[in-house]
Amino acid sequence: MAIPTNPITVEQYLDSFEGYPGLRDELIHGRIVMTPMPKPLHQHIRQNIADLLDAACKGTEYTVNGNSNIQFPSSNSAPSPDVFVVARNRWKDAIRADTYLDVPPLLAVEILSPSEDVNEKTDIYRDAGVMALWIVEPENRTVVVYSGRENSLYKEHTEIRLPFPLQGSVQIDLIFAGRP
Repeated sequence: MAIPTNPITVEQYLDSFEGYPGLRDELIHGRIVMTPMPKPLHQHIRQNIADLLDAACKGTEYTVNGNSNIQFPSSNSAPSPDVFVVARNRWKDAIRADTYLDVPPLLAVEILSPSEDVNEKTDIYRDAGVMALWIVEPENRTVVVYSGRENSLYKEHTEIRLPFPLQGSVQIDLIFAGRP
């Protein structure tokens, strides 16, 4: 990992960076990373996952959100997962304070774009204490699930068990449903 010469802090990022229209931004180890907005296939898979996780959160104290930065000051980062599951009261606290979430989510989901490398972000999420991280690979129709320091690869016709306290599982085929 290349450390920037003059990294900015999470606080500086939150207080002074306004972003650019049409681009998504994240703070990764003190450097601002900007990427184009997701293409339709990415958005379709993101919506499938959000719907599946939203159903799993019904009747629980958890909620599904996405495309919002999450502050991890210890790694000087504020990544923006495509989808995440977090305690409903913590999300409401962030909304009331008009700031980004400042606790690790229960589950974070990153959907890979063709040129994206999520190795740094994977370490950030795991070091911050995210219970489960899903790396979704649309091209291969696979999902790599990180839980603690372990990881497992899931392919078509299998199911991913949801992290406790959520109940049940998500079928891989439903993540990619409607994909050509």
